Amino acid sequence: MNAGDWLLLSLYLVQLVALVVQFGLIIWLLVRFYRWMHGASPDLDRGKHRELLEQCLCVLTKVNDELMVANDAFRRPPVWDAIEALKEELGRTSKAGDIKRISIAEFRELGLVHELNRQFLHPLGLALEVIVEDDGSERLGGIWDYRDDPEGILYGTLDREKMKSAEDFRARQHYKRKHACGFVVQKEDIPLVSDNSKSAIENSQ
Repeated sequence: MNAGDWLLLSLYLVQLVALVVQFGLIIWLLVRFYRWMHGASPDLDRGKHRELLEQCLCVLTKVNDELMVANDAFRRPPVWDAIEALKEELGRTSKAGDIKRISIAEFRELGLVHELNRQFLHPLGLALEVIVEDDGSERLGGIWDYRDDPEGILYGTLDREKMKSAEDFRARQHYKRKHACGFVVQKEDIPLVSDNSKSAIENSQ
């Protein structure tokens, strides 16, 4: 074998290794995405999911570019379809994923569900429900409706730790909001809000 044959063989070996890496990344990404979709990773919120997709897209695109330079026969390797799918997914998450969301588990553990129910909804005969799945993931259920009961809804046993946790959290957030806005509860329109932001807020209500 002459030098040209060795060079060609080396190029094909590089391509083969790159393809193996690509398929490994695709499989890993699909497993993580499947686990996220089915609630197996409740700590992976939409923002983290988007960050994960961006990292995978960056790696896959770099490997694909190297392949395209290495040999014209690999102008469109199978990984390109995965890259296009990731770009499409990022396009969707860029619209809805820019909004930061707290996980339902953290929302409950902070005591906010407990206090939202105890202080606001229970006296109205309503209650926000949190469902814990068999795999440990948590999601919002429905709104219990006992408006016909004059006593509303009552806790059999109050969770004092959650009450304290929610109160501490409320105090911290109220302090920051008071310092930033000059008020805690908004009572008037804010002229500084842009028209687009205001429209988005109104459409969400």
